Amino acid sequence: LPMGNKQATAPSAAPGHEADSKFFGINNFGNTCYFNSVFQSLYHCRTFRTVLLDYRAQHLADDNDSLLSMLGGLFEFIQDNHENSGTLQPREFFARVGEQNPMFVGSQHQDAHEFLHFLLSELSERVSEQKKADGDTAENWVEGLFEGALTNQMQCLRCDAISSRDEKFMDLSVDIANHTSLTACLKEFGKRELLSRDCKFRCSECHALQEAYKWMQVKSQPAILICHLKRFKCTDAMEFTKLSYRVCFSEQLRLPNLSEGVTPRLYDLFAIVVHVGAGASHGHYVAIVRKGTVWYLYDDHVIHALPDDWLQNVFGSLHAAEHTDGYILFYQDCQLEAQ
Repeated sequence: LPMGNKQATAPSAAPGHEADSKFFGINNFGNTCYFNSVFQSLYHCRTFRTVLLDYRAQHLADDNDSLLSMLGGLFEFIQDNHENSGTLQPREFFARVGEQNPMFVGSQHQDAHEFLHFLLSELSERVSEQKKADGDTAENWVEGLFEGALTNQMQCLRCDAISSRDEKFMDLSVDIANHTSLTACLKEFGKRELLSRDCKFRCSECHALQEAYKWMQVKSQPAILICHLKRFKCTDAMEFTKLSYRVCFSEQLRLPNLSEGVTPRLYDLFAIVVHVGAGASHGHYVAIVRKGTVWYLYDDHVIHALPDDWLQNVFGSLHAAEHTDGYILFYQDCQLEAQ
């Protein structure tokens, strides 16, 4: 990763949408790279950015201190700025984050995935509050963009009865192995497994513990799909270690393990949060985002254009001198991208 001497740069504009010509980095206030990388990934999701800015203008005129409104304000500052490049200093936003969740107070190393999960939950909750205040029965638009549904299925091996339970998700967290692919990890995520011995299933038909098959299918696919590679593993000594396994991923993706009758969506990759470093309790986060057909590295306030074949550098490697590993992958339905 070209992260030596940090000097703010303003690359030439990528072809395409007007907002693609904006290059704004973010100052690091002391281990706040986890926020910077998540912010850049969300900002460069055009659908999310457009809906948030429209919603803020229509519903949050009197709201200056919710994370939803403040995030929209930062997006607006970039999009409406007469300059094409600059640096954000979102101190007020950070102060608000700390008030909402003390875990993010101070300058300790934080997990970008935990922050993303917290932020999306806060945004969704604020939209729900506003809907209730307005008497609005329409769908929560944050959930409408990011939420999907899984079906957990169990089949009793004694009576063959199948039971199912649905659960919603805002991202898919998948276990990883070395020299594999995202698609293979997603298939493994939903594979059929046998529940036996101490893990038997209580069958509602047999009214007893029985051996059973368990598997998972995707019942509903989100418009914006977030895949979290579980690179941090808790050891027997209750310490976290990092898995720099090589996990290949492509710029287009179809989810495997779909429920019967579900038409697969074709997704385009538009952003990656990358963890740099060999350990779980330290390191650095950067974002790689796509503008038009060009990929850019956002490293706090520094921005670089990347070569066409550069993505393979963040697949991960156990033998790399500098561990630069894709951690959170952001995909969106290619039909949204075309709009």
